[in-house]
Amino acid sequence: MIVRKVWFLGVCSAVCVAAASGCSPAPQPEHPEQWLGMGGWAINVMGNQAFPVPLQYELRCQNPSSAAQVTAVTVPQVPGLTLGNIQTDSRSQGQQKIFLVHLTGTVTGQERNYPLSITVQTNGWKRTLPFATVSTAPIPNPVNWVHIDQGLGGAGGPYMSSRIYEFAVTNPTDRPIRFVRLAQAGNFAIDNYHVIAGLNDQVDSIPANARSVPAGGTEILPQQTATIYCSVHFSANVRNVVFQPAMELQREDGTTGLELLSAAIWTETELPNAMPSSYVTIANDAAAVSSVT
Repeated sequence: MIVRKVWFLGVCSAVCVAAASGCSPAPQPEHPEQWLGMGGWAINVMGNQAFPVPLQYELRCQNPSSAAQVTAVTVPQVPGLTLGNIQTDSRSQGQQKIFLVHLTGTVTGQERNYPLSITVQTNGWKRTLPFATVSTAPIPNPVNWVHIDQGLGGAGGPYMSSRIYEFAVTNPTDRPIRFVRLAQAGNFAIDNYHVIAGLNDQVDSIPANARSVPAGGTEILPQQTATIYCSVHFSANVRNVVFQPAMELQREDGTTGLELLSAAIWTETELPNAMPSSYVTIANDAAAVSSVT
């Protein structure tokens, strides 16, 4: 969307467009301001009202003018996910200004691949942009059978069609507890489960000495700590991810329960040469704003 802008100069009026007036057009910037809204999020979260999930959306402004500023952001409510307060931070990076929109979501119901938009207003334009698909699943009564020693917070970098998710847990009881699999709200493909004894801080790949987890899961012995890895795969249109799964656990007597893990946020911080459709470019073609549309 191109927003037309008009200079209003004290010594020139509308009649100054005549050549005889000597009033020349305002100079155009050599490198015009251009915005990029980065959608393509998949929000795949389990939880309940006690565990709000952090969400975010990024806008980049290339060649920002002194007036470049996000003035308002609104996000509609989603079935199954109650959204909290919205805040926007900004920082400069080279020839661009980056605006990061922060908000929280609390899982309240079941939803699968619900399309979510975001409306952004700046000093020069207002647009409703694609944001995310949202999948949620509530856990009304999560168990607390193991101690979660560490969880993956996420990572940035180039686009990746799969990521490694890892977490470490300790069994504080005097009976074995079986980790069966990860439960999720959405439809990511999750496979390649591996486990290694003790804490392990390797997060970008599965350690060579980790052993494969059989189809029935793996036992965590009393007082034992284990680090569990798996591969999470995404569809081609997913560029950024919020993933909060739960562990499916089983006791010796066959009782099962879901224990919530921490959310991982994976972002595409290195832009591709060919932009996906969920990344929307908005250009400004002059240096002053006369209207917002």
